[in-house]
Amino acid sequence: LTLIEQCSCKFESIEDAVAMPIEKNCRTHVGIVLATSLADKLNCDDKARHDFVKRYKESLKENIIAIAIPRYIRFVKQIPVNSMGKKVVNELRGMFK
Repeated sequence: LTLIEQCSCKFESIEDAVAMPIEKNCRTHVGIVLATSLADKLNCDDKARHDFVKRYKESLKENIIAIAIPRYIRFVKQIPVNSMGKKVVNELRGMFK
């Protein structure tokens, strides 16, 4: 998961990333929350989102095996943190429900 986050942060316009296992239908997949200044546009414009996700996944294939490529992707302006500066995992997991 750390490697996925590191590779994600190297991609255009991505400032921060949090990858986590997501369980759905008795299977575990990788989900990722990406902090980007383009979050509003990507959440509203389906074509822009599709193009961005396609380029993003292609860039990950260079360093990550296919099964570890994130299946679920969420875009935010910034990753939520608590008063101590730690990422709020419960809030991030809630984005995938």
